[in-house]
Amino acid sequence: MHKKSLLILLLVSIVGSILFCVAVTKVFAATTTYSVPQLNVPIPGLDFRDHPIFIDGNAIIIPFFAVYIQAFFKVIIGVGLIATAIMFVWGGMLYVYGATGLQTADAKKKMIDAVIGLIIILGSYVILANINPQTTTLGNLEIPIVESQLASIQEMNSNTTNSTMPPDIPPDPEIETVNPIVGGKCTSVMAIDKTKLNSFILSQVTGGDYASRINQVAQLLSECKINLGSCNMVTNRAMALAGVGSTDCLLNPKKTSKSNGGYSVDFCWSKASMFQPFTTSFPVKINITPGDYYGLLCSAGNDCLKKAANTSNSDTTRRNYESYFKSSAVCKQSATDAVSAVRGILEAKNQGYPKNVTDALRPGDWLITYTANSECDGRHSSVFLGWVDGQPGKARIFTGDIKHKPNVRIDCLDRRCGRYSPIVDVVRPDPAQIRSTQ
Repeated sequence: MHKKSLLILLLVSIVGSILFCVAVTKVFAATTTYSVPQLNVPIPGLDFRDHPIFIDGNAIIIPFFAVYIQAFFKVIIGVGLIATAIMFVWGGMLYVYGATGLQTADAKKKMIDAVIGLIIILGSYVILANINPQTTTLGNLEIPIVESQLASIQEMNSNTTNSTMPPDIPPDPEIETVNPIVGGKCTSVMAIDKTKLNSFILSQVTGGDYASRINQVAQLLSECKINLGSCNMVTNRAMALAGVGSTDCLLNPKKTSKSNGGYSVDFCWSKASMFQPFTTSFPVKINITPGDYYGLLCSAGNDCLKKAANTSNSDTTRRNYESYFKSSAVCKQSATDAVSAVRGILEAKNQGYPKNVTDALRPGDWLITYTANSECDGRHSSVFLGWVDGQPGKARIFTGDIKHKPNVRIDCLDRRCGRYSPIVDVVRPDPAQIRSTQ
């Protein structure tokens, strides 16, 4: 028992010393001060306002982590000292009131253990400094400042005779973190300001009907190699740029003020629900319910439970998500098996599927296919661009998501080309909402 108590004190002191890594000793002249974080669980005596971020020479100095660890170490030391004092007092009481020699010997050992623990706690820094000095020298985080080359990039890209970035001009570091590769005639700044990207794409589309324009937009966005967010956002943006709805939501989006003084920007392509006023019904009804395939992939079932726990909507929405979680006897372990199961459900519920759906497709339709990804619904959005000549059942589609930049690729959509991607829904733009010209 005494050995265990001593071992616990030793571990607490060693861990505390490792986390301590000594106080922040550097003092920098403040050239620029930044906002400080607010802790959800504050530590007594720690106020980050006393330790702001500074710029020192060619580096940004961030002391938050170091001072946080220092404050945490002080708390651990305090807890250790209190525990040592309690153990020593307890041993003393047992020694005074011990009735037998065995009890007094046991009490004396407790007090000795407490003293040893106190020595270890107070000497932990010295011990670690001798074992490995690196464990006691945690300093501030220093981020080098790289001079921006944005002006050079913009000037270079404005030259229509040469739209390729020369190797001796590095990309702007802030832009590079958002999108390291920008191709075609797009400029790096478009990866940051998407309204500039929208304006550029609209200026490059040469006209024609909606089918022609959606193909032009898909090609331009593919060449730009700029990440556009989720698959819904990629799809809806392309359709809006091709002529669905007005250009206001692309170039002059509505800004809604927030209570904290900021604002949110309402782009017509940012949410599927905002795009619904510009759509109409697809002529072929596809009979399938969310319960048929939500959570069908076993790993996606966990996402259904997360959505149920995090939903801010009604209890009905929460219960629906919970019901989508399927037992191991029902869900599929592999994406291949899950997709195959959805094909079987669709073919059983829809006579003539999938050919009756693919025959009705038009360029510019918004396809929603089941791909058995890690999301609860397992769905993926893309834009149908047309059929591949000489390859029955194979379609050209425009797609992209958070992990993949927009691209045009070929996908199998019905049995004529083998294992096809099952379409669970199709959204068609309302002809009355399509702009006649750009």
